Amino acid sequence: MGERKVLNKYYPPDFDPTKVPRRKMPKDRQYKVRLMAPFNMRCIHCGDYIYKGKKFDAQKETVIGEDYLGLNIFRFYIRCPRCATAITFKTDPKNTDYVCEVGATRNFENWRVTDDTGEDEVAQEVEDEQNPMAALERRTEESKREIDILDALEELKDANEAKFNIDIDKVIAAKEDVKRMLIAKRDSKREAQDDAAVEAAFGAAGAAKVIRRIESSDEGEDVETDASVARRKAKRPRKEGLPSRPKTEGLLGVKSLKRDQLIRKKSEMGIAPTRTALAGAAASAAVAKPAAAVAAAAAPSSSDEESAVGGAPSLGLGLNYSSSSSDE
Repeated sequence: MGERKVLNKYYPPDFDPTKVPRRKMPKDRQYKVRLMAPFNMRCIHCGDYIYKGKKFDAQKETVIGEDYLGLNIFRFYIRCPRCATAITFKTDPKNTDYVCEVGATRNFENWRVTDDTGEDEVAQEVEDEQNPMAALERRTEESKREIDILDALEELKDANEAKFNIDIDKVIAAKEDVKRMLIAKRDSKREAQDDAAVEAAFGAAGAAKVIRRIESSDEGEDVETDASVARRKAKRPRKEGLPSRPKTEGLLGVKSLKRDQLIRKKSEMGIAPTRTALAGAAASAAVAKPAAAVAAAAAPSSSDEESAVGGAPSLGLGLNYSSSSSDE
């Protein structure tokens, strides 16, 4: 059992290695390996991003018929972690990099662009040395391209300056003008709507209503409008009438009547009236006399107006009795 851990095995003196049988393996044999994504890529089927350094269980094979300076080129097969689409890429010994083949697209990397441009410049210099006429044509095209680019830049600068050199006062004034125009248009629209509503309500003649005061004669018709009627009514003098009667006038007449009747009954029975009754009768007479004077001054001369004045019998009776009691 001790010989199984040794590094070298025992070979007898008559050992012939050519007689050992070997298995025949295909040249494109695939091996299972564990690797990490060598660059950022995106699946063309589902659009999932696969970032550099993500681990995969891959299949490795040797590319038949391709090598670089005797170095073999290997191809790797992985699957998208989202949709399981097959993605292949292979080694590039010339540029010490990897090349994506099928199933994905490599993301943009700035350092690769700069490296490519450097190599192109070196190749272009070598070509210019070999063919001077081609170099002259290329320089002419480059100069034309630069002139066109400068013209475009100047146009962009002028456009930007025109945008930035804006007078704020002019902009505000233009906005105010637009606002005033909108307000005027709105007001005119409202006036038109109001006129249409008035015409629909009062007819084609508008709001001027015609009033006929006098019957038509041979000479013509006397016609006036609401405005003339209003002016005429304002100029007409107010018709004189009775002044407004105070609210306590009827109450005073009733109280004085009752007081006079009481004094008359007492006098008929031979009982002298008290000082309080006499004082009340005198006060009622004093209040009633000015009211009677005002009524007499404002009374009209016609019989109809006298009948109208006579509609307050309580006031007259109160005046008569109060005067009689004062005389007594």
